[in-house]
Amino acid sequence: MHELALQTIGAKSDKNNGNNKDYNYNTVPVKFRKGEVEGLSANLFGTGGFWRYAWKVDLDHYDYQKETTDTVVLKTLKYEHNFEDAHFEHDRVDAIAMERLTSSPHVINIFGFCGHSVMTEYADGSRLGALADKSRKKPLERLRIARDIANGLADVHGIDGDGNTTFVHLDINPANVVSVNGTLKLNDFNIGIIRQWNTTSNEACGFPTQYPNPQWRSPEEARNVQHLTEKVDIFSLGHIFFRLICGHEPWNKLEPGGRPSKEAVNDKVQRGVLPFIPDHVRDSNDPEVTAIRDVMLNCYNFDPSKRPSARDIAKTFDKTLNVLPAVSKLSRELETEQKKEKAK
Repeated sequence: MHELALQTIGAKSDKNNGNNKDYNYNTVPVKFRKGEVEGLSANLFGTGGFWRYAWKVDLDHYDYQKETTDTVVLKTLKYEHNFEDAHFEHDRVDAIAMERLTSSPHVINIFGFCGHSVMTEYADGSRLGALADKSRKKPLERLRIARDIANGLADVHGIDGDGNTTFVHLDINPANVVSVNGTLKLNDFNIGIIRQWNTTSNEACGFPTQYPNPQWRSPEEARNVQHLTEKVDIFSLGHIFFRLICGHEPWNKLEPGGRPSKEAVNDKVQRGVLPFIPDHVRDSNDPEVTAIRDVMLNCYNFDPSKRPSARDIAKTFDKTLNVLPAVSKLSRELETEQKKEKAK
């Protein structure tokens, strides 16, 4: 029933025609056309998820007597599934995480939640891969993208304050980085972990491996370790940086010998073998590429305790962004002087 109730949000009537300032447009009777609700149009655009459909919903409403349209996303339980407690818990965690993180500019905004359904803002921008490829021609743009994603993950980990990591995303990959009005945001928290607290040691408890997809997962997840930490997200963040500077996702067809099987990837990840880093990245002297590459390799540290925090990564990129323009300017000036000397 909550899906039907959500349909009336933004519905308008032809009564009053917006002339009465005291008219409440949220409570007007809904005028039905054949097969639709006036003031609302919904298009199914996301069917790939196992449990939920994703609808793009355009809501007509009045803002200070001016008619306008807002676009949101409504996710609803697929018709073939029953309401199940275990999967309701995933959707509850997803909604709670977004609600608690509304202060972060790099986390998708939530507008409503009920049962398996959730309403969020609509991501109108390009996918991360497309953004990364377009950014190659824009100096320092990939570095800004890397910083913003790291800041988003730092906000997720610091849901109860920096230095107190009580939430783990557990599904960091390019598909869960979206663009909203030009701002990169993290999305999809439904397999996230709300960490319990050990009152004896006064620290967050570890948690067991959940969904070990080897392409994006850490060595400890591939080895089925039962006391994981937020550093699994940091390893996966390294794969995001890999995509930014290598131009393709890890463990793809460009691996020596071609695309490895899922079993082969899992075996390599368990042993700490990294995806093949192209020569143009490994040997690059481009300061933007080297800055991202060096942090990426730190994220790939086999020992989770030696991986940096997401906030430290964001701060590192921020410092680099402040320094590189001055370095580039000095480099150009030196190059100009050298050309003048040669011309004499």
